[in-house]
Amino acid sequence: MIDKMTHIIPVYKFQGETPLMCIRRIQKAFPYYENLPMTYAGRLDPMADGLLILLAGEECKKKDEYLVLDKTYIVDIAFGISTDTHDVLGVIVDIKAVIGDMNSRVSTILQDFIGKQVQKYPIFSSKTVNGKPLFSYAKEGRIAEISIPEHEVEIFSIDVQNTSKIPFKKLQNKAVDLISGIKGDFRQQEITTSWKAVSLNEISVIRLKVKAGSGTYMRQLAHDLGQRIGFPAIAWHIHRSQIGNFNLYPHKIKVK
Repeated sequence: MIDKMTHIIPVYKFQGETPLMCIRRIQKAFPYYENLPMTYAGRLDPMADGLLILLAGEECKKKDEYLVLDKTYIVDIAFGISTDTHDVLGVIVDIKAVIGDMNSRVSTILQDFIGKQVQKYPIFSSKTVNGKPLFSYAKEGRIAEISIPEHEVEIFSIDVQNTSKIPFKKLQNKAVDLISGIKGDFRQQEITTSWKAVSLNEISVIRLKVKAGSGTYMRQLAHDLGQRIGFPAIAWHIHRSQIGNFNLYPHKIKVK
């Protein structure tokens, strides 16, 4: 139960849920917050799950203080396939059968991603160019008309947790199921059609634990890692476990 005086609320955002949907869920479960202004500090993509910090009442004015906090993620990266969003909720743009030991390949270049570096914004993101979000250009097929903006990010550590090989059919069925559960306009029909049209034997998946500064996109990291190795890649699953000193355990709110 949430203390009624709490205006800083660490909650669990479910996969398939947008941050705004998460706010509405908490307001419905805890009526105390229904008449208070609420916002979130640091969004999570619909396909990601994990820790989301909600702010209520006067705490909303301090949002910028929470946005700059470092974050920790567990990221499953699937090699052999890429999408235009760099995660599951995207149209497939490339496939390539993975050959060789991906674990050793990834391990040899991970150190190159540690430290400060310049990272492009994913074209399906809310970053604005000329007052218009990148995802609008992408949906309209006009992304080639603009320069993709970049920003400096910092990654403090990347550790390989485990590796596995998954039959592509299993991953494909899971992807279609996940996409069907997304609410809102995310090109679901077009994306599902592209996933169903692909045929591969298996996918290599590597789980990474990443500690990074604010603003670091895990799906862009997955894409960049794949490009460095020479195989298409997506962030198959992104789980955020910590923001600054806030974590999911033991104070997580996972009520539906």
